[in-house]
Amino acid sequence: MELKEFLKLIASEYGPGGYEENVVKIIQENISKYSDEVKTDNSGNLIAFKKGNGKGKLLLEAHVDEIGLVVSKIVNEDYVRIHMVGGVDYKILPGQRLKIFGRNGKVYRGVVGMLAPHLQKSSDRGKVIDFDELFVDVSMNDEKPELGSMAVLDAPVVELGETLLTGKALDNRSSCAVIFEVFKTLSKIKHDADIYALFSVKEETGGVGATVASFSIEPDIAIILDVTHADVNGSMEPEIKLDGGPALGIGPTVNREVFETLKKAAEENNVKYQIEPLPGRSGTDADSIQLVKKGIKTGLVSIPLRYMHTPAEIVSIEDLKEAVRLLTAYIIKF
Repeated sequence: MELKEFLKLIASEYGPGGYEENVVKIIQENISKYSDEVKTDNSGNLIAFKKGNGKGKLLLEAHVDEIGLVVSKIVNEDYVRIHMVGGVDYKILPGQRLKIFGRNGKVYRGVVGMLAPHLQKSSDRGKVIDFDELFVDVSMNDEKPELGSMAVLDAPVVELGETLLTGKALDNRSSCAVIFEVFKTLSKIKHDADIYALFSVKEETGGVGATVASFSIEPDIAIILDVTHADVNGSMEPEIKLDGGPALGIGPTVNREVFETLKKAAEENNVKYQIEPLPGRSGTDADSIQLVKKGIKTGLVSIPLRYMHTPAEIVSIEDLKEAVRLLTAYIIKF
């Protein structure tokens, strides 16, 4: 399966923190063709292994979960209330369609409602709706979702022209697709290091999965893949651009030797890249993986993404391809 189609497939699937099984299953079925071993652990992480010549262990890590919602109150047979799972900005929710996954295995539809502007008081029309005023209309279902049912935005990934994709969960299924493509590439070339791919769970709710799995793998070096904010109109310096290539993180969280080696691999292979200064914590699984056991040397490679944690995230497939080229070149030099 080609990179773009694989990303569209996994990003459109349901998988909030703690409920990633559907996404993990799709990745497992596809990456197994290019791996020597694939397994899941007790936390639900997926770990794929590609044998080299035993000269060190390199971990490529990306989280599979997405932001979501949980049904927190049943109002009546037509309406439920919700609470956020992960970093959801409630201001984007009014008018959104939801897929709600019941504890009984059934899938329900929902619409996040609010009072129409025609019915609002004139004094209220300019106000941002409070979270407590949001409700989900579930009246279109024959049966109703139970308390504790999980939901995600109903926003499948679609193409915008030849290179751009938009939809939900491109944070961080984009990175998962990059690792999948790297394993496809490694099936055709020789490499000295043993390569582990970790598709970790629960990053959006605390990063538990990455910590557990990296403890068991205990790699020499870990390259964490995630997304970063792109094209934010000068509010961040330096500004990360779509189609500018992957962003290499540099700062206290990142091992300087790993950063320099990644940068050199990019320059020697004419891979487009950008630099992302990190003043402290990166907000990625790199923050926890570097602390495992005696400490793990970490690098951070991020995919530029617009409109993070919304139903209209945007990435460029060209940036993903450049990330694949970068990681492949790094592995060959490892």
